[in-house]
Amino acid sequence: MRKTLIFAFAFLLAVAGMAQQRTGNVIITVVDNEGARLPGVTVTLQSPFGAVPPQVTSAEGVARFLSLPPSRDYAIKLELQGFKTKTETGITVNVGISADLTLILEQGA
Repeated sequence: MRKTLIFAFAFLLAVAGMAQQRTGNVIITVVDNEGARLPGVTVTLQSPFGAVPPQVTSAEGVARFLSLPPSRDYAIKLELQGFKTKTETGITVNVGISADLTLILEQGA
């Protein structure tokens, strides 16, 4: 009887731990052609689940989108004056994982 209770308790803890994590993250670093990080880039994440507020890259050129539902259909749009607008499609978000992307933004004409 005691072994059964211990097993049941361990099983419930494992199930509760799995149930807590249902989202993933996208961390984007934006750089120029020479690898310098770009602050002030407007990053728009297009989600199959509805609107996600746009982010602006930090002084380190980083934008974070946290707690996103899993999908393979996200798209990212990058915009900064003096640079070409860039769109990346087919971004995948997996449960419990941060997708770390480094994207290059080319200077405009």
